[in-house]
Amino acid sequence: MSKKLKLTHEAMRDFFSSLNTMLHAGYPLTDSVLLLSEEENDRRVKELYASVADELEAGSTFAAALEKTEAFPSHTTGLINVGESVGMLEESVGSVAAFHGDRHRIKQQIKDALTYPLILVFLMITVVTVLLTRVIPVFEDVYASLGGSMTGAAGAVLALGRWLNGALPRIFALLIALLCLAAIIYIIPPLRSFVKKAFYALLGDRGIMRSINNASFATALSMAVNSGIPFEEGVEFAAKLMGDNKKAAKRCEKCIELLCGGTSLDEALKETGLLPASACSVLKLGMRTGTGDKSIARIAERLTEESERRIADTVAIVEPALVIITSVMTGVILLTVMLPLVNIMKVI
Repeated sequence: MSKKLKLTHEAMRDFFSSLNTMLHAGYPLTDSVLLLSEEENDRRVKELYASVADELEAGSTFAAALEKTEAFPSHTTGLINVGESVGMLEESVGSVAAFHGDRHRIKQQIKDALTYPLILVFLMITVVTVLLTRVIPVFEDVYASLGGSMTGAAGAVLALGRWLNGALPRIFALLIALLCLAAIIYIIPPLRSFVKKAFYALLGDRGIMRSINNASFATALSMAVNSGIPFEEGVEFAAKLMGDNKKAAKRCEKCIELLCGGTSLDEALKETGLLPASACSVLKLGMRTGTGDKSIARIAERLTEESERRIADTVAIVEPALVIITSVMTGVILLTVMLPLVNIMKVI
């Protein structure tokens, strides 16, 4: 059962963060994993942690025990393996915890950034639909009682409302079909993967997504370097995390080609756009002074904060814009109907 379980970024953050704390306090690895298993409330996750502890007691390495569960991504187990090999397991565990913590936080921000605007769009469409199909037809009777009729812009709004009212059954059917399609895509992994790749192909390395990709790359590179992997090999490791995002992965591949051709690390990162020019300068200085690991860690932190800020700024713009659009549309529709009515009443 546990082999089918795939842990989320949040779950891996909590696991490796707690494990790092206990290792730093001097607890043995096996005892630490057992304790985490005992404290876990989710039965499936509890069994997974217990299976890892069993493998450790049987003599397996930590990386092999994690890999056998099939619940942890390959880049995570690979990094743990490197950390164990060079005697830096605690550092590797801490780096993995920080990486998954950043990914969880950004993923949650993206989800929130999409959720609120979608709710506002739904409310906007609902308000306009009710206004056109239920409120505007009432004014037709008012016009008729005053001896007039809705013509011009008011007539066009009335015609639009009638068409929309007649089309509502088909629109609802279409919405239900789209919801069913979304549910099917979510349930079936191959379809979900196809949609994900299609999104990456269109928008996976532009705007905010490019900032997120660069932050992910810097975080992965920092995670690798802090676990004892040289910078050049760390770039290859970070490139593996971009595998699903073909456009971002191509930039990583180009960077590796430049490094193999003799280009310095900072120049290769700058030329491929994997890091901003200012960050490359900081990294170059850090490597010259022997503090490259600390420099890339600071760069990763700054880029992650920048990507989160860009997401927040976009939400801060989109939400008021949708409210303004809804208010303007409602006002225009009502004024289109009310102004001719006011003129008729003045004549009377």
